[in-house]
Amino acid sequence: MQELPVNTDHYQREMEEMASIVSHDLQEPLRMVICFTELLEKRYGQFLDADGHEYVRYANDGAKRMRSMLDDLREYTRITTRGTELVPTDSQSVLRQVIQLLDSKIQQLGADLAVLGKMPMVMADQKQLYILFKQLLDNALKFYPRERKPEIQIGAEEQGRFLRFFVRDKGVTIDSRYHQQIFRVFSTLHAKNEFAGTGMGLAICKKIIERHGGQIGVNNLKEGGKEFYFTLKRPEDN
Repeated sequence: MQELPVNTDHYQREMEEMASIVSHDLQEPLRMVICFTELLEKRYGQFLDADGHEYVRYANDGAKRMRSMLDDLREYTRITTRGTELVPTDSQSVLRQVIQLLDSKIQQLGADLAVLGKMPMVMADQKQLYILFKQLLDNALKFYPRERKPEIQIGAEEQGRFLRFFVRDKGVTIDSRYHQQIFRVFSTLHAKNEFAGTGMGLAICKKIIERHGGQIGVNNLKEGGKEFYFTLKRPEDN
């Protein structure tokens, strides 16, 4: 019997719509869990022993973590369904906005952040390029030994028909066995008590770059640290 061809685009859209609906509809019960665990602690905390307080905290932290995961899942599904047209975009301006947003964290950590040269014009969805820069810079600031100040370099270089952007840091390296795994949905390599996060950030980055027709990856640097890179088309090549 001949197999019928599978419409992968239609299947993907259905899965994204379902994930969006689920992530939206679960928000209300999670809000109730968070609200009532906090109310329980406030009103009846005096009657709880140390174990009771710990159980309430676990329940509250778990619900908040689930809410963050659902928020990121909804953001992931909207990359395709809510994306805008790719237009000539000033990546320098977008990066500047991201750096301004993260300025307090950069100052708090005493991070040494260097933008190497002028960033180029690219074909992009400006909002999604903003999310991409924010996620990669956030990661570079977060995955760093606590006893050291972050050192980060951001730049771009020509690569054939594409522009290759990079975010380099001298922080925690990633075993080459996991260079593909880290871009999967809900993938984390660290315990939540080491580095907070939902494991969705790099999956969102990958989804954005795929929509833009580019590539994304990570390399460990010979001098230590790592480099996240991604490629985007130049306006004149579109």
